[in-house]
This record gives sequence, structure tokens and C-alpha cells, in this order.
Amino acid sequence: MPESGSTSDPIVLSVPARLRRTGIGKRMVIEAARAGAPDDTLIKLVVKAFALRDKLLSGDGISIDALSAREKLTDSLCDPPSSPDLPRPRSRPRRP
Repeated sequence: MPESGSTSDPIVLSVPARLRRTGIGKRMVIEAARAGAPDDTLIKLVVKAFALRDKLLSGDGISIDALSAREKLTDSLCDPPSSPDLPRPRSRPRRP
């Protein structure tokens, strides 16, 4: 069994869906889904987050601060996005 946090761990997403016949094939229909273009910025952030996670869990002992300095990450990547749908974040001290 792989170690917890290894890169071979699957990501499991569960959504209500059904198969619908369309012509000669079948199509998976996700309930309450809205059609739209994929958010390229969000996709890139998720890919980067997983890459950073793998670097942190690789076992070479790098700290989050050292990794963020090496990768030239800014505080804006750590701040939650501003959206009226999201609760207001609690104030937290800024990194020096």
C-alpha cells in the first residue's frame, strides 16, 4: 500500500450522475451541473498546488517558507479570493 500523501494516491470525486443515450453512444449527465467553459486560471492553480504539495511531502525537509521563497510565491496566492458568496476571512498576521 502506498504511503499516505504519495503521488499515487487517487482523488475521488462523487457527484450524482446518470447515463443518457445520445445517438449511437451514451453521455454522462451530471445532475444540477451548469455548462460553461473550464476556468483555465483555476486549473493552473490546482496543478500548481498539487506540484507544491508533492514537493512538501517528498521528504527532503523543505519548509513552507523556504519553498514559497524558492518558487517565488506571493501572499496573494495564499489569500482567499474575494467573492460575495464566500464568508469574510478572519484577519491573520502577514508573513514578513
